[in-house]
Amino acid sequence: MTSVSRGRRSSTSKPAGGVYAEMVRTFERLVDEPNVLLVELAASGLLGMWWDAPLPGIDPDTMIGGQFVEYARESPSLPALAALRAVQAIGVGENLRARAGEAADELADSGLEEPIWRDGIGHPTPTTCWQYRDGHHQNGIVLAEFEQQEKSHALVVFLEPLGKTGRATDISMTGDSAVLVRELRKKAMAGAGVHTLDHLAPAAAATLIMQALRRTDALDDPAVDKQYGQLRALAYARCRSLTDPISHVKS
Repeated sequence: MTSVSRGRRSSTSKPAGGVYAEMVRTFERLVDEPNVLLVELAASGLLGMWWDAPLPGIDPDTMIGGQFVEYARESPSLPALAALRAVQAIGVGENLRARAGEAADELADSGLEEPIWRDGIGHPTPTTCWQYRDGHHQNGIVLAEFEQQEKSHALVVFLEPLGKTGRATDISMTGDSAVLVRELRKKAMAGAGVHTLDHLAPAAAATLIMQALRRTDALDDPAVDKQYGQLRALAYARCRSLTDPISHVKS
């Protein structure tokens, strides 16, 4: 894992309106994207730009996100509606998701057509969750597997250190979690109790991941993997799916 400092990352020098316009344009190619996970990853990446380049004293998930919602509301188009629906599903803050949903409803009521992934985004079906503990290095992994559109993928969150103070240092998404689980099981079997791999209930996995993400959020300048910010919003969204009854019902 290559750690970088969130606070030292470069931010854009473009006016906010220009940045928001680019974000909406990103959804021009995503309105008819059949792969829901690709849409979720794109939305999470855009939301991650706000987290990667923090402004002093400003909560990017509320203020900057809210400004984007207003921009999209006042710029009605199919991509704007798609962007709002994506933020409604993947946005980190509950208030941001609600505002995006209200703005999206307004655009939809005006006659704009919904993106084809409207009903599927943000609602994968959880399957199996795992917790790996490395007692020697005092770190661990929480892995949550999901099914979406008849395909499997997994959220993998790296925690350090173990215990109640553990924070998230890296996030990844994989389409082949079986390989990782086999590797972790081998380490656990050879670890003589120092390394362990255990099943987790979905709600327990959600709690561990959510708490670790929040601990990282609470730091002024956390050292995290370079893709952490891009996947942060999607990690929060998957935590909601782990505790959302809707996500446990296969279509």
